[in-house]
Amino acid sequence: MIIFFTVIAALAGISVIACMCLQTGNPDAGFSAAMGGGGDSSSHKGGADELLSRILKISAVVWILSCLFIAIMEAHPSTFGGGLGG
Repeated sequence: MIIFFTVIAALAGISVIACMCLQTGNPDAGFSAAMGGGGDSSSHKGGADELLSRILKISAVVWILSCLFIAIMEAHPSTFGGGLGG
């Protein structure tokens, strides 16, 4: 079970990195837009950027949850039938 979550975490991490590299940036947006603010109509994204943004958000959530499950399984190996450490 832990190997399954490790593979999922690795794939989600690669997806997060790829989506971040492929997104176009707005040089006028500033730090507030990077943190989720700055949603005016002049900075409306295109279709590809919206898709990459959705994939990025979903991949990030999957990565965080899979890393959390891995940590829980490693902390309680008797409950989950052993861990990576043996």
